[in-house]
Amino acid sequence: MPAARSVGIIRQIAKGSERMAPETAQAKREIADRIDARANVWSAVGEALLRSPELGFREVRSAEIVREALASIRGVGRVESGLAITGVRATVPFGDGEGFHLCLISELDAVLSPEHPYADPATGAAHACGHHMQSAAALAAFDALLSSTEAFGFRGMDINV
Repeated sequence: MPAARSVGIIRQIAKGSERMAPETAQAKREIADRIDARANVWSAVGEALLRSPELGFREVRSAEIVREALASIRGVGRVESGLAITGVRATVPFGDGEGFHLCLISELDAVLSPEHPYADPATGAAHACGHHMQSAAALAAFDALLSSTEAFGFRGMDINV
């Protein structure tokens, strides 16, 4: 499944519902619009991850792709890397810190699948598991939700990849 489809699925989830309060429905529409506006960015991240598969605890290139993507999101200050060897995290606190705090988590590792069309010829690693799409979708959601924090009353957001 192409990364663009994964981002599209997240966008569909973010569409407004007639049963929601008007301000919530409006916030969801804004989130969907933000995802649409940057879909090419997140699709490119997913494709880059697909083409650089690395097995667990060896995701050096993949972690750098995610770190750069997080650093490009408006409002993200500090991005931490090297967590649990190759993990990446961005935390964005705001307000007084009291209240609802959102955390998005995705995985980055590939699996051993040498017959996969995008397998790394040197290691046999491939994203046959879909983690490349999961990470791209989580980054897209984090970016879009960060732009709508007040509407949902968030007091902070984390993303851990």
